[in-house]
Amino acid sequence: QDEFEGDTAASEEIGTEEGLQEVLAEEAEAPAESASCARRSPVSCIALSGFPPDERQMMTSLVRTVSPSTRVLDSTAPPDARVSHLCVAGPRTLRVLFSMCRQDTMIVKPSFLYASLEAGGWVDAQPHLCGRFAKGKGKLPPGQVVCIGKLGQGDPPAGQVAKLALAAGAVLSRQAGSSGLNVGNGTGGARSAARGRHVSAKEFLDLIEGA
Repeated sequence: QDEFEGDTAASEEIGTEEGLQEVLAEEAEAPAESASCARRSPVSCIALSGFPPDERQMMTSLVRTVSPSTRVLDSTAPPDARVSHLCVAGPRTLRVLFSMCRQDTMIVKPSFLYASLEAGGWVDAQPHLCGRFAKGKGKLPPGQVVCIGKLGQGDPPAGQVAKLALAAGAVLSRQAGSSGLNVGNGTGGARSAARGRHVSAKEFLDLIEGA
């Protein structure tokens, strides 16, 4: 359950089956949020992940004190929205995994914000990178074929999982039988007949984090 903490509201906006079909049809077009968060400065847009509501408010105020021009992404924004920096506290979230798949997002610890506040401006992020969630680490083998099946209760929407698979370099397939990696629950003969490896949604997220 911790994988989706902090992103629940945004994730619920995409229905499980409809979201998946939309992603497959549109080839996971870049979200509108991307353009508004395009880099205009070294720290142009920050997202916060894993912070309790009271701490989130405090960290948002801290960012605005350091640089009023730096945008803080709203918590209801889709987890795949692009940002220049992601500040992480606590468990893994979908927002973290999307950022891991990209080369243009720096995933930092809260110390980055505190150090910048003390310095009166943005400091070098390198000493404050969150090692566990190294940027660009979340990649699947090139050409990995993935089929997103029926996900269980408590799993993120299939549409978001499909977008994450694409961000990690996967090729989406509608047919489980043609996939090397089948995500979700199959039943009866359908699961037995499908070739490839079967994993749960959580196991799939683990694969991306550890890729």
